[in-house]
Amino acid sequence: MFQRGLDAIDRKDYNSAIKYLSDDVSNNKSDESIFYTHFILGITYVNKAENDFLGLFKSFNKEDVVKGIENFEKSIDLNNSGKFDNLKYDAHFFIGKSYLMIDDKISARKHLQSVVDNKGSYYKKAEELLKEL
Repeated sequence: MFQRGLDAIDRKDYNSAIKYLSDDVSNNKSDESIFYTHFILGITYVNKAENDFLGLFKSFNKEDVVKGIENFEKSIDLNNSGKFDNLKYDAHFFIGKSYLMIDDKISARKHLQSVVDNKGSYYKKAEELLKEL
């Protein structure tokens, strides 16, 4: 299911990707690596949120953004082996960006600051976003 989800993402077929990835989560709840599926699901929801609103100004499907945030948070909660802490900070970065999409600057700042404080792989981008807030 996971690979089929990735293939659907490559085709920008976000609805199918969400279905496949959600099935993977349902079928493999106790898998140690399921946090990664939640991470990819979060990114997929955020990409879908951007795609659903075409027009002259940037707007986002708030429901999809919120589902993306929920999956990033689930990814952080389940990622506790200590081997993939970098992915936790990547998730915090995307949560921060997602909150900016729905204009929640206070929540965005908290997550972006976490990336900067822990020198996550997106810390330079997080620093730039924080300066704009």
